Order: sequence, then C-alpha cells, then structure tokens
Amino acid sequence: MTTKYKNTPENKKEVYFFLGLLSTLFAKMEADLLKILGKLITSDFVLANTLFERNTLAQNIEMVKKISDLKQYEVKTIKGLIDKISNIKKTRNLFIHGVWSEPIEKDNDIIITCRESKLDYWEDFENGIRMGRTWCSNKRTEIRLSYMRKLVDKVEEIILIEEHLLKKLEDYDYIADL
Repeated sequence: MTTKYKNTPENKKEVYFFLGLLSTLFAKMEADLLKILGKLITSDFVLANTLFERNTLAQNIEMVKKISDLKQYEVKTIKGLIDKISNIKKTRNLFIHGVWSEPIEKDNDIIITCRESKLDYWEDFENGIRMGRTWCSNKRTEIRLSYMRKLVDKVEEIILIEEHLLKKLEDYDYIADL
C-alpha cells in the first residue's frame, strides 16, 4: 500500500472508490449495449462484435435506435434505454477520458475536478490571413461525491434494462423476422 493512500482520509478514499466503480459500470453498460446491437442483427456474437467493436458509444446508440425502429422490436423499452444512456453520455465521457484532480472538501461535500483531455483547436484570422493557432484543454467540471453516489444508481438501472433486453433477445427468432 502506498504512503499516499495510507495518508488519505477515508472520505476522500470514497471518491476514488466511486471513480473506479463508475468506470467499471460504464464499461459494462457499453459492452451490454454492444451485445444488444449484435443480438438485434444476428445470433453470431463473433460476427456482430467484429462489425461494431470499434464503434463509439454514440455510433452504437444510433445503430440500436435504427435497428430497433426498423425491426419494431421492443421500441418503447429501447427508446427509454437510449434516452437514459444519452442523458449520461457526456458524464460517462468525463469518467472514461477525463483527467482527475485530488478530491477536496467543499460545501459539506467532497468534490473532485475533472479536466477534459480533449483539445479544442481554433485559428485566428485577420483579412483572410491566419494570424495564430491555439490548442486548449481547459474545460473543467466539478463532480460531487453525492452526485457520484446517485450516478451509480442511474447506471445500475440502465444495466438492469440492458440485462432484461439481453434475456429477451436470447429467444429472439431471427428467421421469423426476415
């Protein structure tokens, strides 16, 4: 065990626990969505995974929407699932790609700041001549421990819906759907 961990107060250790838990839950959520996408198309998991494994979360969301609408399969349930995932997608991106600060105590809560690792780029022009280029990565978001606790519930609810759909898709008749 590192000295830093030993010297970290318990309430701040909880932030690190939730960072790890949420990262794991987001990964499961995304993997289950990929499984749903694949099962909507074929019973061949290897084929489906090969086709969609490099898709972004946004691409997989759009594909599930389109295929569900096309096949008229569990449209209401899938729409609700997609809405829930879409509502937390930006936050999920922070947890997966963000750079996290040390937790601090503030306003009767523990807060950790996340800096987006994505670079923003822009150019300055004057009379059609490029005068300068700027790269910047300064978007910061404060996340409260109390919010992280609530977010776990939201992601776990999404995973339950996905598991329900995956169970239903086990019995899906691909031949009858042709």
